[in-house]
Amino acid sequence: MRTILLLLLVTTFFIACKDKEETLTTNLDVTFKSTFDGSQLIKYHDYTFNGYPLEISRFTVFLSDITLLKGNSETLMSEVEYLDFTPDNATSDTSKLIKVSFKNVPQGEYTGIKIGYGVKPSNNAKSPADFPASNPLANDNEYWIGWHSYIFSKIEGQGDADNDGQFDHFLVYHTGSDGVYKTFTFTQSIHVHAGQKGLQVEFDIKKVFAWDDGRPYNLVADPITSNNRDSIRVANDLMNHFGKATTITQ
Repeated sequence: MRTILLLLLVTTFFIACKDKEETLTTNLDVTFKSTFDGSQLIKYHDYTFNGYPLEISRFTVFLSDITLLKGNSETLMSEVEYLDFTPDNATSDTSKLIKVSFKNVPQGEYTGIKIGYGVKPSNNAKSPADFPASNPLANDNEYWIGWHSYIFSKIEGQGDADNDGQFDHFLVYHTGSDGVYKTFTFTQSIHVHAGQKGLQVEFDIKKVFAWDDGRPYNLVADPITSNNRDSIRVANDLMNHFGKATTITQ
């Protein structure tokens, strides 16, 4: 009887230790970066896109349900994040590197990550007044009252459409509404362990301005997104490009 009890105690001990090991967590640091053609984005810098001189003055984006993948299992790290790479109070025109530390992430080996671009429909059905001040969705400046939608992303700038040296062709790409919300999955090995290097997520605006086959988007013909909530063609085009414009490294 003593032998059986001892065996049960030892077995229980090892099971408990295994469960404890499997539920170990750590913080995962993710640095978000905006670029243009692979180099860190600089506001008002003279870029060239398909022979079209342009400057970028603003880039913001909401991300939803940032989720680590392990086979068929999912680990939600964040329901919503708001990234402003070009804040008005910045001391430099170089776009901001935004570091987010996701807390209590189960340690282990992951096979990918899933990211929603914009505000998911369940939250987009609400308004800033529905969220506490600490929540990114409490930001009135990023809510489109006429559309009953958050502004999912902003890319603003100006171009020189006729190449006369004057940047007087304004680009205003504000996306919003459930129809342009996109989710992309990125398959790659992600290591989450205490002391492990974090992730870098990079968004390349030049790739946002290009079709999947590499053809340049026509910034001259379509310089703005529509103010008509039923006209989402341009917004849809650009949001569809965010998947290929995103690079994730560790």
